[in-house]
Amino acid sequence: MCGNFLVILFCLTTHVDAVINRHTNEKSQPYEYFNTKTLYDRVRGKLPNDHSEVPKGCNLVHIVLLSRHGSRYPGKEDYEIMKTFYDITAILNSTGNAELSFKYLQKLRNWKIWFDDTVDDETLAPTGYSEIHGITRRLAKAFPEILSKEKLDANKYRIISSNTTRTIQSSKAFLDGIFNTAKSRPNIEIDDMLLHSDQHCRKWIKSVRENLTVTVEAQKFLNSSYVSSIVEKVSKRLGIQQSHLSNELIQFLKKEGCAEQEWATGKPSPWCSVFEKPDLQVLEYYEDLENYFTKSFPHKVNYKQSCQLKNFILSALNNASSDSELLGHFLFGHSFTLMSTMTEMKLIQKKNRKYRTSFYTPGSANVIFLLYECGEDKKKKLKIFMNEKFINMPLDKPAGELWDLDDALEYYRFKNQKNCQWRKICDKIDNTL
Repeated sequence: MCGNFLVILFCLTTHVDAVINRHTNEKSQPYEYFNTKTLYDRVRGKLPNDHSEVPKGCNLVHIVLLSRHGSRYPGKEDYEIMKTFYDITAILNSTGNAELSFKYLQKLRNWKIWFDDTVDDETLAPTGYSEIHGITRRLAKAFPEILSKEKLDANKYRIISSNTTRTIQSSKAFLDGIFNTAKSRPNIEIDDMLLHSDQHCRKWIKSVRENLTVTVEAQKFLNSSYVSSIVEKVSKRLGIQQSHLSNELIQFLKKEGCAEQEWATGKPSPWCSVFEKPDLQVLEYYEDLENYFTKSFPHKVNYKQSCQLKNFILSALNNASSDSELLGHFLFGHSFTLMSTMTEMKLIQKKNRKYRTSFYTPGSANVIFLLYECGEDKKKKLKIFMNEKFINMPLDKPAGELWDLDDALEYYRFKNQKNCQWRKICDKIDNTL
């Protein structure tokens, strides 16, 4: 079991060995999982087109969608890193023994940075718009009780975004998909404290983001023999001396070279050809370690700061009913927003290598909360989807059962609002994480 934090490195090496052994003969297959730079369609589930899974006598009365923004363009820092790749393309096959074919070497020689350095990394990429637009179409088809054309009224929905261009543009993409034929649209409300809490949480900034010791285990792995062996293999594929590469540069080639381009354009990058599938899985694990330590379980400040958002969602569900005017809340934030909230609401687990950001927080990652009223007494029940896949809550709950809202509120200690003291969590700078 890998749930014990102290043995995570042991579990890591066991997993990596298993991955390499299992996929040795699958080198030609493209790899699709790039942590937070994973395309949404690579991992999403399939929303039901009917309510066959919902018990008879239950009616959908409210929906809450918490979504990450769609795929975006890289930033100026990424641009500066990419410029260093030209040093590599200038010396391709300088040893004369490159293992990559002439075709792929030529693609690398012809590679150019594919976006302008004036492009703001706040900007939604075309793939991001398509992802969000696709989610809206599937939601409307799956849940017409809430999102049919007959129901559309600007006053029945709240759209809330963090204060960034990419989340506001994602909100607009969502509205384009739902309200394209409506006479009026809901206004987009801005609430950065709610949906971008990490940027306002002083304790997290000082104790986690600016604290290099937090990611020391990830750095140990980046400098391990697992990554060093990739450096050796890639240098042979490119036909260059190993001294021209480093463990850190290999990670840049994977993230800024391979993943970013596909994430923003939907088209594969020639830099992906320098890696084999086991290499990318090893590097994926490195980024999982980084995300694990900075956004999730190890440090309470990572996820406790999302208690305000958790309580907002629970309050929206608790106040909703068939007699309510509001039919839905649609919230747009960031990878941190989703990962922190998923951890705080116990929607994910860390044991047995199940913590994978590729599946939790790809572009346009989302959690959908559906509120039903069931029976003559209109008992409120809850159904949850993550990236369009149904999940049982609590996680050990028998499959297929709806969750009584009262049980969910008790599970999250919702009635004890004192458990969410955001200022105490985020403003008190001390040695505890």
